[in-house]
Amino acid sequence: MDSLAGTTASEDFAAFHARVGDLQEWQPAPTFTFTDLEGREYHLDSLAGKVVVLDFWATWCPPCVREIPNIKAMNGALADREDFVLISVSLDDDTERLTRFIERNGLSWPQANDFGGKLKTDGVLATAYKAQGLPKYLLIDKDGILRYNSHLHDHHFVPLEIVKRYL
Repeated sequence: MDSLAGTTASEDFAAFHARVGDLQEWQPAPTFTFTDLEGREYHLDSLAGKVVVLDFWATWCPPCVREIPNIKAMNGALADREDFVLISVSLDDDTERLTRFIERNGLSWPQANDFGGKLKTDGVLATAYKAQGLPKYLLIDKDGILRYNSHLHDHHFVPLEIVKRYL
C-alpha cells in the first residue's frame, strides 16, 4: 500500500473519497444560497441563530414519501418557533409534477428543487451536502454546525428530541 503513496492512483482515490465521503456531524455545514419554489431566497448565513433541518427527497423515492407524515408532525410541532426552519430539497426533474405533489399532500414548509441535470444528485445543494442517496436528512445547529446526518443513522428522519436538544 505504501508503494501507492504519491502516485496518480493515490491522488485519484483521494479525489474520489473527497467527492463521495459523507459529511460528519461535527463539521461546519457547507454554505448555501438557493431560491425556494415560492421565490424566497435562503442563505445559510441568514439562518444563523436558527436550527435548520434539510430534507433531501424526491416524489419518485418511496422511502422519502413514507417519511412525509413524520416530517409533517415535526413541522406541526415546531412551526411556531422562530428559531427553527425546515426546508425540503427535491431532486425531481419535473417541477410541475413536484408542485402538484406538494399541493396535493399539504407540504406547507419551504420547498426547493435542486435537480442537477443528467444525474439527479448533481444539483448544487445535493452536491454540497453529498445527497447521493435519498432520503437524506440533516440537522444544522444555531451556529452552523452539522449535528445529524441520516446517512450515518440508517437513513432515519431526524428525531424530534434531537432537534429540541439544539433549540
